Amino acid sequence: MHQIVECDVFFLFFDKVYRFDKEKMWISQALEEIGIIANEREYVKIPQQAFSLTRKQFNAGIIMKFISGLGKSEISLGITKEDIYFGDLNFVFGIASPTALSCVVSLCRLDPEFYGFPQDDELYCSRVQKEVIHEIGHVFGLLHCEKTSCVMSFSNSIYDVDRKTKFFCESCARLIKSRKV
Repeated sequence: MHQIVECDVFFLFFDKVYRFDKEKMWISQALEEIGIIANEREYVKIPQQAFSLTRKQFNAGIIMKFISGLGKSEISLGITKEDIYFGDLNFVFGIASPTALSCVVSLCRLDPEFYGFPQDDELYCSRVQKEVIHEIGHVFGLLHCEKTSCVMSFSNSIYDVDRKTKFFCESCARLIKSRKV
């Protein structure tokens, strides 16, 4: 990126306030690596209407619309440990809007413990950073990439997240460098 871009990072909760201690550091590092300054904002309660009683999940679209109105920087990023979905999809790791300049990432399914595996901070950090960078890429207008190692490749499962790197391929890197917020 050519110019300094700032991102307001909101930590979202519903009925239980999480601390996000290690995740805050990982997210700041990931944003810094792609030239974005993270402005850590307050903890924010997810609106009640985002929760689907039938699905027992949160509607990511409602959450994203909510946080896009809170930000004071160019980009708004919401981080939650709640399970999120969008449209007819069973779940999403995150969603983004280039028009609203906002995105939401759920850490729920990125945590190895979600799948019954022991805590693994290295793996968890890698997944968190990949998905944050991926959603920020969408905010800048990037689409999904065909190259499976590119951070912009589509992740239909946690295996897809683990397969890709946290880096943009040459083509996506060129596109993102030409964009301005």
